[in-house]
Amino acid sequence: CVAVWKNHHMRTVTNYFIVNLSLADVLVTITCLPATLVVDITETWFFGKTLCKVVPYLQTVSVSVSVLTLSCIALDRWYAICHPLMFKSTAKRARNSIVIIWIVSCVIMIPQAIVMECSSMFPELANKTTLFTVCDEHWA
Repeated sequence: CVAVWKNHHMRTVTNYFIVNLSLADVLVTITCLPATLVVDITETWFFGKTLCKVVPYLQTVSVSVSVLTLSCIALDRWYAICHPLMFKSTAKRARNSIVIIWIVSCVIMIPQAIVMECSSMFPELANKTTLFTVCDEHWA
């Protein structure tokens, strides 16, 4: 990221997408890894009701951004190879695509945040301990 920012000759369309992919991967590392590690080891959600909605939402947004960014890279390369004279890939178009990727990812993952709820596996212990608490989807 820093190399692309400091060196003007590295500011290519593909590098813009790669920087976006790396930022999405950092978000995956920050949001997915710690929470998933704790939940997988303890089988309990310790982070409360708010983070029960925020963490899965950020996880799905970051994965969506990664997938859409890889798709844009593939599409950009396909146009460059199959239609080299018809399509001019520009930095402005890449930046606009990245903004659209983030907006689409944030919007389409809103249902994920809405349906996530904290619940106790044993309702009789709900007010006594955070052990046996799960963060799960409740669609109905």
